Amino acid sequence: MNLTYRKLQPSESVMYRNIRLESLRNFPDSFCSDYAAQEAKPKLGFQEYIEQENNTRFIIGVFDQDQLIGICGFYQHPDCNMQHRGEIIQMYVKPGHQGKSIGKHLIEKTLEEAFSLSAVEQVELGVLSTAPAASRLYDRVGFKEYGFQHNCFKTNGEYIHQRMMVMHRRDHEKK
Repeated sequence: MNLTYRKLQPSESVMYRNIRLESLRNFPDSFCSDYAAQEAKPKLGFQEYIEQENNTRFIIGVFDQDQLIGICGFYQHPDCNMQHRGEIIQMYVKPGHQGKSIGKHLIEKTLEEAFSLSAVEQVELGVLSTAPAASRLYDRVGFKEYGFQHNCFKTNGEYIHQRMMVMHRRDHEKK
């Protein structure tokens, strides 16, 4: 396998849309967004950021040759009093490529890019209780839990909880 990790380019926004919708379709209980609602949109929010080559809102993709097999998004808060914070969102690796440390490298590359922004001091994420493998991955990468939100989401009459995690720049630099 010849893997390449990098920011998605404007010409790859449709590839992003396809893999993002795939993630929502295949793992509806692992994401906060709904497949049908997202699929109905002419353009997903991050497609705009990709096309604009936004430096504070981006998607890191992992490619196996020319096939996009994983994505991880980053969003820096725009308000001046919150620009020191950012969020990891939309982490996904195609099922045939899971369990091969690809997700770990994808998160690490995303953190590297996020912390290259001088204002970013901490990166946060939320992981749903329906995604235990993702939760273990974030632990391995070095994220620390700072809270747990019970009944964060309700889908099909079932509550889903969310573990809230953070990585500070100083902890990332120690690695």
